[in-house]
Amino acid sequence: MNTDTYRAFVGLCDEEKSLKLQLADIKERKRTLTEGILAGFAEDGIDQMKIDANGSSHTIFPHETMRARPANSHEELNRAVKDAGFPELVQERVNAQTLGAFVREQLAEDTLPKAVRDQLDIYTDLTVRVRSAVKSDSATSRAIKNL
Repeated sequence: MNTDTYRAFVGLCDEEKSLKLQLADIKERKRTLTEGILAGFAEDGIDQMKIDANGSSHTIFPHETMRARPANSHEELNRAVKDAGFPELVQERVNAQTLGAFVREQLAEDTLPKAVRDQLDIYTDLTVRVRSAVKSDSATSRAIKNL
């Protein structure tokens, strides 16, 4: 058996993991630099700066984005938005990850209610992953037996 393809796959998985760590580090360093840049802009009384870097000219400037999130619970916010006359902003949804976990657990125990099952398109998605130890009795493997 030629294992070159498998070794290449494992190598790419390792490279991907390394790049994700590098990206997380870059984002953290950018956050740290952003604080200093914003403080410098405020201290110097400027709103932008032209910089030559990496062979081209760039303009850096502060960009403000307004964001909103619930101050208390989602339920309280939903009720307030509906009561204020904007019901179209409220969407009732089931969290996909939570639903997937619920379905796996219910199928593993063969207790998924028929009414719920009839409203679901349940399928498996086959991918290739790399891990150092095999967990043979996972919730997914038990759920697949009852699918």
